[in-house]
Amino acid sequence: MGHHIALPVAEAGKPLRFHRWRPGEPLIPGAFGAREPHGGGPGLSPQVLIVPLVAFDAGGWRLGRGGGFYDRTIAELRAAGPVLTAGIAFSAQRVPQVPREAHDQRLDWIVTEEGAFRAAP
Repeated sequence: MGHHIALPVAEAGKPLRFHRWRPGEPLIPGAFGAREPHGGGPGLSPQVLIVPLVAFDAGGWRLGRGGGFYDRTIAELRAAGPVLTAGIAFSAQRVPQVPREAHDQRLDWIVTEEGAFRAAP
């Protein structure tokens, strides 16, 4: 459809970098065990970011895996311009309220097997 797919490349303590990837291209083991694009080409700045999570609440707050990668990344992307963020989860991961800190970034949408909903402000 003319859109590029970019996958994250993680580096300790830094926002994620994104590199273009096409289906069928090889992925290499990254610094934290996730498979990543080789990163040889120019980086891309996503306009839509699909975000993994461990838990979420109706306000769009998420609990991640504790590294802060996505919070740093979302803050950096938002400072540069608009970006739509969508958390991907199972409905069973919804909790009444996610504990949060000042650096945490709220998601715009949550998508589960039951459907998608816009996070409450």
